[in-house]
Order: sequence, then structure tokens, then C-alpha cells
Amino acid sequence: MFLGKLIRFLRSDVFKSLFVMGIRGGSLVLKFALTLFVARYMSFEDLGFYGLVTAASIMAPIFIGLQLVYMITRKAVTQHPEEIVDSLFYYWSYLGLLYSLFLLAAIVGGLYLGKVVLCLLVLGVIFLEHLNNDIYQLLLNRSMMVSANLLHFVRSGLWIFVFILWAFFEPSLRVITTLFGFWCVGGLIALAGFF
Repeated sequence: MFLGKLIRFLRSDVFKSLFVMGIRGGSLVLKFALTLFVARYMSFEDLGFYGLVTAASIMAPIFIGLQLVYMITRKAVTQHPEEIVDSLFYYWSYLGLLYSLFLLAAIVGGLYLGKVVLCLLVLGVIFLEHLNNDIYQLLLNRSMMVSANLLHFVRSGLWIFVFILWAFFEPSLRVITTLFGFWCVGGLIALAGFF
């Protein structure tokens, strides 16, 4: 009897809402913790650079995506999966072409600055955040709230927890390239979770 009530509760909208609130709140707490961690154990220069990359990853979908994903995801509410895949294929082909140009610029800029790995990691973070943001919008519009927020937590919270924990005990990881590497891994895992 108790088990039946527990299962009904776990399937209820109330539990789903509480779960989503918990993982979204957890992401915010972890982002704040990462900011404090970088300021305390890395450097203010790293903190500033992390802030710039975070801002770029938020702005890229808006300017580079030309708001196309909003039109695609609005239509996705009533479309069959094949139609959604067709729309996303053309949109992501456009993104692929554009980010290929950015990749070339990152390589050239990285060679010029002597920081190729850092430039590629920054581009990787921005690209993966862009794709994952698009996927988040799509899943929300398809009424897949739990899946959307779970993948959001992976790309914006879980990797932070792993990075902070590992870097706390291993000081050699307290460099900006490692931080962006962890961020890229989180984005890749979230992307794989979608597919």
C-alpha cells in the first residue's frame, strides 16, 4: 500500500515540479560555488575570463542563431518527429557552416596568441552551449520538462560539482583550460543524452 502511494507520488506532476525546482536550484547553487571556487583557488583573471565566456555562451544562441530555433521549436509542438528532424537538419547545417568559420578563426587566433587549446575549448563551450540551449527549447515545447531540465543540469551543474570536488583535492587541475574542458565534457554528455 505504501509502495503504491510512493509510486503514484513519483509519477505525479507535484513530484515532477519539485524535482525540476530542485535540479534548477542545484544548478544555480553550483554556479555560485564555482564562481567562489575560481576566485579563491584560481585567480581573478581566470574569474573574469570565465565570466566573459559565460556571457558569450549566453549571447551566441541569440545572435548567431538568428532566433530561428524559436520558430522551429514552436512548430515542433504539432509536428511529427521526422518533420522536426528535417527542420533541425537545415538549421544545424547553417550552424555547422558558421561554427566552421569560427573554428578557423579560433585556430588562427590561438596560433597568434600561442593558446590554441584555450581558444578551441572556448569555442567548444560556446558551440555546445548553443546546441544544448536549442535542445532545451525543443524539449520544453514538446512538453518534456523533466528530460529538458535533467539535461540542463548535466550541462550546467553536474560538471561543476565534479570539477570543484576533483580540483579541490588535485591543485594541478585549477587552471582555466581544465575548467573549460570539464564544461565541454558536460555539454557533450548532455548532447549525447538528447540523441
